[in-house]
Amino acid sequence: MAWWKSLFQNILFSFPFPSIFFQKLFLEKIGKKNSDLEKKYGHEVLVILERKIPWLLFFQGMNSKQRAFQLFLHHRVWDTEENDGILFYILVAERKVEILADRAVHQKLGSAFFQKICQETCVSFQKKEHEEAIVKTLEAIFVETNKHFHPKRKENELSDRPLIL
Repeated sequence: MAWWKSLFQNILFSFPFPSIFFQKLFLEKIGKKNSDLEKKYGHEVLVILERKIPWLLFFQGMNSKQRAFQLFLHHRVWDTEENDGILFYILVAERKVEILADRAVHQKLGSAFFQKICQETCVSFQKKEHEEAIVKTLEAIFVETNKHFHPKRKENELSDRPLIL
């Protein structure tokens, strides 16, 4: 994406206005789905919705992948007991999706799997199928991860509710 287009999208999302991504009912549905899937499969997925990249980081040249990695570290997604933490990051201003997984998951599933579902999610966003896209992506992550891992989690290590930044 051209730098100017990214700048325009970040300026546009600097002003508060209603967005499906930030409606209470929408967030509750996503949180409930994540919680239900975690109880069923036992994996840990943290969903983060960020309106835009903070200005200072944007002007330093940070892109969505770098921002997702920064949040992956900051929220300690990498520090789950089973090494199966996954970050599902949505940069709303640019309608970009990044999925980062802890080392154990990443070794089994690989980058190609995550790139594929990120692309599918972005296509659904373009069709204005926001809730369906997020639910479908969460299900795909849990189902595919469960083919390789069967954790016996005792406690919830990451928030089930989407984090809003």
